[in-house]
Amino acid sequence: MPRHPEGYREFIAKCLAEDAQGAAGLATREAVQEADPVGQKRFYEFSDGGYSNCNMYWIGSREALSAAEIMREGGQFMKYPSRIIKAFGLVNLIRFRLGWGTKEKLFAQISRRFGFKLVPVVLSDGHYAIDVDEERTLGVTEKILKRREGDRSGSAPAA
Repeated sequence: MPRHPEGYREFIAKCLAEDAQGAAGLATREAVQEADPVGQKRFYEFSDGGYSNCNMYWIGSREALSAAEIMREGGQFMKYPSRIIKAFGLVNLIRFRLGWGTKEKLFAQISRRFGFKLVPVVLSDGHYAIDVDEERTLGVTEKILKRREGDRSGSAPAA
């Protein structure tokens, strides 16, 4: 989804406020569904709710740069659990799959594994979690962009 400067400002401000060495941008299920009810079908489940990855990351230290190697293989942890095991460890995979603990607790455990402070940053705009990966999400994105164009021109949103 096209991103706006406000979202980047929000992400950067939250990373700095947390003194994060590394961070991942997330959006709540509610925010994503508000952006579009079918824009994202899968969510990471934690004890404090469902979240979607926004593909927005912070590398705030030399140590955190090593974490970028995890994404070199493409992420998609829901489809490829072996990537989670390799990156984060089997115990963290079990906790993650069973939704044990809050997102903050899981990030703290991962931080201990990597040796630097990694935090979840929840963005207020659910649009950031909608990717164009297939025909369905392309249609969702086109609909959202048309709605935004209508909002800017003052006309009614497109159906």
